[in-house]
Amino acid sequence: MAKMDLEAAMGHRRPRKALDADVAETVFGEMATPATEGAKEISVTRIKPSPFQRRIGLDQEYLDSLKQTILDGGLVTPITVRSSDSDTYELIAGHHRVEAFRQLDMGLIPAYVRRMTDVEAARALTVDNAVHRQLTDYERYKHIVMLREAGACKTVSDLAEVLGCSRAQIYNYEAFGALPPAAQELLEVVGGEVLGATLAYELRELSTTHPDAVTEAIRRLSAGELRQAGALLWIKNKIAGPAKSTRTVVKMRTADKREFRLTIKDGEVRLVGEGLDADKIEALLRENIEQLVVSN
Repeated sequence: MAKMDLEAAMGHRRPRKALDADVAETVFGEMATPATEGAKEISVTRIKPSPFQRRIGLDQEYLDSLKQTILDGGLVTPITVRSSDSDTYELIAGHHRVEAFRQLDMGLIPAYVRRMTDVEAARALTVDNAVHRQLTDYERYKHIVMLREAGACKTVSDLAEVLGCSRAQIYNYEAFGALPPAAQELLEVVGGEVLGATLAYELRELSTTHPDAVTEAIRRLSAGELRQAGALLWIKNKIAGPAKSTRTVVKMRTADKREFRLTIKDGEVRLVGEGLDADKIEALLRENIEQLVVSN
């Protein structure tokens, strides 16, 4: 673009205040309201989990740190909820904060109470999880399923925008859906961090043809008996089964009736007998090694 065209284009950009105003009117802008402006205190007993929540458990280390922060200086960022009915609120953002208040036996918590549709709530909850907490790849897959079912995201591009990743990565996350049901149930129990999206994508065909082997591999991953880097090879070896062992035994006798036994097993050669000359055997092998091996 020529310099004049670039300056002209920049001259037609909307003012920052106008852009900020547009963002502020969305659910994402509301969640980013600075400090505690517009927040009110609500009882933690009136807060219920969102049906759109797909995280598996809470981060206890982060929760302990958060509790200490609250004790030292109070809650910095209010939670975000939406009205569920006349008596309760649905939690959209702040699951660790609410749990911290409950464990500290603090009855009232600052909150933004927003009006949201199901679609807005599903998207806002996912954005909060993706931004403020390191989700496992499996948890991201569960959010993708939820967003599709709720009608909050209809295209791969929509999903990539909400989760803050590439479109290619969405396909990797969705590979978790091809895992055997027993394997998915296991991930629900262990938390999902044992299996990454890249490996899940590599296992999608094997999950159909050899579901038991894939499930066993994931069980071993969760037990620390197997590493992700070696999981695919382990499954292939299990499918192939143990290699067939071959064994050949040849008995020989010298003119003076001394007996020798030559054993060849799985590529290993053993010669047993009395009076063997190791130096002569080595010399014969070196001289004839080319005739003793199979040509490629």
